[in-house]
Amino acid sequence: HIESNEEIRLYGLHLKAGTSGDDEAEREQEATVLRNYLNTLNPAEHFFVLGDFNFYDSSEGGFQVLTEFQEDNDGQVFDPINRIGNWHNNSSFSDIHTQSTRETNYGNGGASGGMDDRFDFIFVSSSVLSASDVNYVENLYTSYGNDGNHFNQSINAGNNSAVPDEIADALYEASDHLPVYMDVV
Repeated sequence: HIESNEEIRLYGLHLKAGTSGDDEAEREQEATVLRNYLNTLNPAEHFFVLGDFNFYDSSEGGFQVLTEFQEDNDGQVFDPINRIGNWHNNSSFSDIHTQSTRETNYGNGGASGGMDDRFDFIFVSSSVLSASDVNYVENLYTSYGNDGNHFNQSINAGNNSAVPDEIADALYEASDHLPVYMDVV
């Protein structure tokens, strides 16, 4: 970041999809490789780990590996909105679900079933949550296009109060996931 002369690191990923025990084990292995690398960073580093994690709930091994307290915590990441739980098919989390934008098959592949999973995250290092030159702006983490009113529905079903109809239609057509963004100062 030119103005503050702070280095900001972004790590994008896409962990193994699927609901089987083998799929969960592979996600945990992938998360372990990442956590081992992140633990080599300077604890003052500002970093973000973002992408499609395919976690169904916060008790999954991969989620635990990334967020748990370990002997070396330099690579520990945090959910900046601290919405921990069982996200899959749980209406209590409908405002942060990111998948699937489509209730039925669209024809170009991708998942269907409507908005009922939180697969896409932006996790942050502890330095982003503490007073520093790079900080998350509280309450400005957004699953873009999700108004919280489309649980198990397509993102463009009826009225979407988060975005205009043409944007809801574009999100439906573009992907079976919604983008996630957060404000940082």
